Amino acid sequence: MLLASDVTIAHRPKDADLVKKAAKKAGDRYKEMSGRESKISFEDSLNDDSAGGVTGSTMGGRIRVDNTLQERLKILEEKVSWSFGKYIQGGGEADTRRSSRRARHQEIQPSRNPLACFSGILAVSV
Repeated sequence: MLLASDVTIAHRPKDADLVKKAAKKAGDRYKEMSGRESKISFEDSLNDDSAGGVTGSTMGGRIRVDNTLQERLKILEEKVSWSFGKYIQGGGEADTRRSSRRARHQEIQPSRNPLACFSGILAVSV
């Protein structure tokens, strides 16, 4: 993934200018962090009726990061329901801390994943 030279960012058509501006900033940051440049292409394939966000892909779509609001809410729902389920079953505070640690390990680290770096900056900017 670190050697991926082409990244495609999918966005809503109405977010095109904002996404391109954020992608430029992300590309500069990636170059600063890795010393490599990446070609960013854009496609307005997300539905304008969606709540927003972006998806990024590389390697011909084989690697994909979905950073849309719907996907983020789905992940949050899973984390909260798992933690809450453990808590009401008597697991108490120790188990919720363990689930929080597990959740952090499941997150993508931007410094190790350039596509996550792009999508993380784009998500903050959008």
